[in-house]
Amino acid sequence: IALSFMSYTVIGQTQQDSLPVLKIYYFHATNRCPSCLACEEVCKETLQKYFQKELDNGTLVFQAVNIEEEKNKSLIEQYKIMFSTLLFIDQNGTVTDLSDKAFEYSIDYPQKYEDLIKYEVMKIMEK
Repeated sequence: IALSFMSYTVIGQTQQDSLPVLKIYYFHATNRCPSCLACEEVCKETLQKYFQKELDNGTLVFQAVNIEEEKNKSLIEQYKIMFSTLLFIDQNGTVTDLSDKAFEYSIDYPQKYEDLIKYEVMKIMEK
């Protein structure tokens, strides 16, 4: 009995450990303005620059999601998305919406946007 309990615990821990610690979704429409494009591009570049290892091992996931595609409907409904949005979602389901800052900084202050992304990722990954 003890052995099967231990096996179950190890399997449970392994499954928990394999979940992403952070999911980043960038929701966008099909037609995109320069700000929309910059929000996604700077975010992707920042993640690749500082967190490539986490992207590779799956503890950090980035996904651009077209809100006009039917296949994304359930995700869009889950987070009540109406327009371009940048969400950071931790393992516990806590959502941080960085949309306003992303659009404010991505074109005119890309370094400030990069610093914000880096800070938010590190804060969540260190929990």
